[in-house]
Amino acid sequence: MKRLLAPLLAVTAAWSGMGIAGETLATESAFISMPWLEPAGTISTTDDQVGLDRALGLERDAGLAIGFSIAPEWMYGWDLRSSFTTLSFDRRIDAFNDFTLLGVDVDAGSSSVTSSWQARQLDVFAVMPYEGLHFGTIYELGLGARLLDSKFDLRETGSQASAQTGSARLLDYRPIAHFGVRQPLFQGGQLQFQASGYPVSGNSMLDSSLSLILDDPESDFSLSIGYRYINYEYDNEHNVAYDVEASGFAIGLLFDLGAVQWPVKADDDADGVRNARDRCPDSAAGASVDGFGCEPDQDQDGVPNETDACPTTAPGVAVDETGCMLDSDADGVGDGRDQCPDTPAGEPVEANGCSFDEDGDGVTDAIDECPATPPGVVVDAKGCGADSDADGVADGFDQCPDTLEGLPVNAEGCAIDAAPVADCGVGGLDCAGVGDAVLLPTVQFATGRAVLTEGARETLDQVALTLQRRPDLAVEVQGHTDSVGAADDNQRLSEMRAQSVVDYLISVGVSAGRMSPVGYGDTEPMASNETASGRAQNRRVVLVVTDA
Repeated sequence: MKRLLAPLLAVTAAWSGMGIAGETLATESAFISMPWLEPAGTISTTDDQVGLDRALGLERDAGLAIGFSIAPEWMYGWDLRSSFTTLSFDRRIDAFNDFTLLGVDVDAGSSSVTSSWQARQLDVFAVMPYEGLHFGTIYELGLGARLLDSKFDLRETGSQASAQTGSARLLDYRPIAHFGVRQPLFQGGQLQFQASGYPVSGNSMLDSSLSLILDDPESDFSLSIGYRYINYEYDNEHNVAYDVEASGFAIGLLFDLGAVQWPVKADDDADGVRNARDRCPDSAAGASVDGFGCEPDQDQDGVPNETDACPTTAPGVAVDETGCMLDSDADGVGDGRDQCPDTPAGEPVEANGCSFDEDGDGVTDAIDECPATPPGVVVDAKGCGADSDADGVADGFDQCPDTLEGLPVNAEGCAIDAAPVADCGVGGLDCAGVGDAVLLPTVQFATGRAVLTEGARETLDQVALTLQRRPDLAVEVQGHTDSVGAADDNQRLSEMRAQSVVDYLISVGVSAGRMSPVGYGDTEPMASNETASGRAQNRRVVLVVTDA
């Protein structure tokens, strides 16, 4: 039997091929088996060699084997297996030949011999399953250790006045190698071969089996039926040599431990990380997780990378369910940076989340009707400065702040009858000749905008009256900007501002043919762009007389 095993295993492995398998091939089970074995072989001393089955008459008897196979996480894909087998053979016969064994003299004519052999075997080993390249075959290779406790007892009566007894005990611990093959045969049935031992001539041990395993897919139990062969060979062990074996039929029952939810192995969210280690025990089904059972969260904002729309949020910033910084006023500036968290909806804001206020008067540009108020001027809710003489021109622009109440004034706040410039209309337009430039000081704009304020429209109403009174005048309406922003954008903005003025004058009755809108962008500043007040002056409209 031993001589057949090595070539059988070599030929099988070479024919099928082997490939390393993943953890899915690991087995977790417990088994109990009853081997019904027949002893054979010999035990000998310097006196005689005696056959177990012939001279001693030992016969087939039942034994017991139990064991388990588990795949703990720390074994990294290896199975950890252990098994314990106990065998016991007893027989009493009348001797039919003479021999001396274990110090007992046996006489063929008068001796009655009672003999027994007890063997206990404990195996512990680690096994790595491999997947074959053909027909779903699975191979097993492993290493471990075996503890063997084997004892022979002999008692003779009849040949002498008193009974003779002798015994020999073998207690041995050896490393072992393991090889196994599992071959599916049909649905719910597979053939399994296993062999383990210490293959050194003269001091060998071998335990092998060939079994048919019948598995019911709806049950955790499987039935094993097969053949088992055990051999122990030791030379000169306390002047006793052993070459004994036991072989025969074995039947067993296996229970699948993989279906048992051990507390230490429980994984409630089925993410592959056991509860004891899982810091996120409620991970969504199918989500990829790290070694602690949590979905990766690069910026550690509490929103997993898979659903985080803003995966690089700064540490400590409060985020919404999408992983982006909260923005309570929806102005595009997150609460963590927003210095004005209550900005009205739709109002454009600066990088700090506050509305634009170019003239710094505390009234945002969106509602500021006087966006170029000089610094320090006290303004009302509309962003316009106080008007001490109630002439309709704010103090910051009023060149005649003490005009008597009720007198008509020009754009500079001076009474028309009192100021020479008033006789020539707004900015002196009524007295201007060809080539003269007329500045409209109250026609100014907020940064980036081309919308006329109420004050600008009042000034343009006076311009319209002058143009209607002087039908011979034709003007070029020039739009200018400050230097904030790109030059191309400023050019377009200046053209829009000039066009806004032309459109308004047309709406109040001025012929379109007498006006030509032209934009100059930021190319012709009239004040420094380094200050807010200078930039406010540069955002202007100028009328240049082209015909008179």
